[in-house]
Amino acid sequence: MPVTAPPVETAWLLHHVVGFDELRAFCWHRQDPLPLHATRECLDTLIQMFGWAFSPENTYAGYVRPDPHPITGPFHYGELTVESLPVDHGSVETIGYLFSHPGAPETAYLPDLKRLPPATAARLATIAIQAF
Repeated sequence: MPVTAPPVETAWLLHHVVGFDELRAFCWHRQDPLPLHATRECLDTLIQMFGWAFSPENTYAGYVRPDPHPITGPFHYGELTVESLPVDHGSVETIGYLFSHPGAPETAYLPDLKRLPPATAARLATIAIQAF
């Protein structure tokens, strides 16, 4: 019996990635644009690299049609609060994420970094679950 994965509701980027085009696999059966959360710098780079995807003329079924959401502070999905955490990763602005949900321990996800800035390290000092 085939396993069907639930649809992807949004994408949260850490920094601009050449693999952006691979988001197509999550958009094949999607009618609406895919909400895409990223820093302004990341979105600007993606728009420069993949302008076709961000074009209002991109109406092709199955193509990535992002709905860009610049991260300017914490944002919410229902009761889930998502906070970006700056990290050092070479010359590219890079972030990780901190997830908070009522009744659950805060969880940090920072998969692509070389160093933690002092402010991010201080914020993580009280986090129960951390993934690097």
